[in-house]
Amino acid sequence: MMKPSLDKAKHQLLRIFAEMPPVLMQKDFKGILEKYRGDLNLPSTLRPDAFIRYCCLLMKFKRAEFKFPSRVEVRFYRPETPLLLLVNSIKKGAYFSHYTALQIHDLTEQIPKTIFLNKEQSIKPKPAGSLEQANLNQAFSRNQRISRNIATYQGTDICVLSGKNTNNLAVVSFSITEESSIMVTNVERTLIDIVVRPYYSGGVYEVLKAFRLASEKVSINALVSTLKKLDYIYPYHQAIGFYLTRAECYSDKQIRLLKKLPMQYDFYLFHGIKQKDYSEEWRLFFPKGF
Repeated sequence: MMKPSLDKAKHQLLRIFAEMPPVLMQKDFKGILEKYRGDLNLPSTLRPDAFIRYCCLLMKFKRAEFKFPSRVEVRFYRPETPLLLLVNSIKKGAYFSHYTALQIHDLTEQIPKTIFLNKEQSIKPKPAGSLEQANLNQAFSRNQRISRNIATYQGTDICVLSGKNTNNLAVVSFSITEESSIMVTNVERTLIDIVVRPYYSGGVYEVLKAFRLASEKVSINALVSTLKKLDYIYPYHQAIGFYLTRAECYSDKQIRLLKKLPMQYDFYLFHGIKQKDYSEEWRLFFPKGF
């Protein structure tokens, strides 16, 4: 008797789902069932899983299962839903960053095989003490830690990062369809992020290419302002200045904005460089041949 009851409610269900977002969770279906069970004359014995199956057939919803190492996320979505909008539903309050932000801002010519979604951590106290060269050298002698919080869906890796708390600094809305938008780091924040974590953007050559492609889009004033607000302990401005110089498409005036910041330490373009060259101008170690 379940299906006849649902069939009688078919047109009302169509109207209800027309007002719902394109990506739903199991709890959304359960909420609809609880709210409208009486109005739709659905029997009290109708179970949520049967209701979900019927509604998915009715609305042609597809089911997505994201198997992360510590949990499984299940979503139901309309067939025309863009993948980024589907991924966006995995973590409330998260935003796209790194290689995915590069792609959104047209700052890469590649088609990344990984989507990066950043959910910021809670506020943590700043490490005590001052930076010392010996500690910096030791930290950058090792490979940078990378996230293993990855699920694969339809041939694409979905990597959910737990980034530093910034109160979503320099994160902007980006329209992905006429009705829906996603959140993504702006151009300036994206360039900073990929300098800090080049592994999440395809490596240093992709970072350099992004700086070249961003020359007509980026405000170096805004970039420096954002970098100061991020308040990193490491002098990433030296790496950024190095990229600006190597890009060969930024003015001396723009580059001077980075040179005004103090350069008290020798720094590194990335972690774990095997064979090094050194830039006196930026007090920066970088890989030979770069």
